[in-house]
Amino acid sequence: MSAYARYAVYVVPQGDLGAAGAAWLGWDVGEGGEVAQADGLDLNLPALTQTPRKYGFHGTVMAPFQMREGATLEELRRAFAQLCTGIAAVRCGDLEVVALGRFIALIPQSGAADLRAMAAQVVEGLDQWRAPLPAAEFERRNRPGLSDVQRGYLQRWGYPHVMEAYRFHMTLTGRIPKAEVERVVQGARDYFAPLLADPMRIDDLALVGQRPDGRFEVIARCALQG
Repeated sequence: MSAYARYAVYVVPQGDLGAAGAAWLGWDVGEGGEVAQADGLDLNLPALTQTPRKYGFHGTVMAPFQMREGATLEELRRAFAQLCTGIAAVRCGDLEVVALGRFIALIPQSGAADLRAMAAQVVEGLDQWRAPLPAAEFERRNRPGLSDVQRGYLQRWGYPHVMEAYRFHMTLTGRIPKAEVERVVQGARDYFAPLLADPMRIDDLALVGQRPDGRFEVIARCALQG
């Protein structure tokens, strides 16, 4: 029996950006451990980051899924490694902090088409390892705001925000009060300011697993083609 309840494919930044993101959330998905949250900010980070903390600082490429019956983690690892050999690295633009509705995220200012293509390759390439979406999970994700196309993607791929509906982002907060959005955006901009002018390049992907405590950690990293 697998030690993980679900699996996903993430972009997990390393270096200064990865360290800053881990300190913002209080969880290092790359190392699978807690880190001290950043202080000195006029923000209640523990409350703001409660929802995304367990996922760690990341950009989703393939959303969390249960592995199909009969498959093993070793098979999934091999399939993931093989898939990455056929995916090109992606060069993105500078990062910016934005409000996506009622939560805050970091997004690159360019490279959206290449990011969509990369994510589509992963979703299609690993779909055979994904168990069918449980009925209860389908109902939870089948929200009134979905388009007919997104609802079809939810049925086919187990997640509505794929293919042309995919938008790469690195989540920084949970849902926050509307009146607080601009203040939190500015606080995040101040915190990440030294890193926002550095163009982002995605050279590898991470296969991650959800542990029994609900938190995610990196299982394997695989380089993309340069």
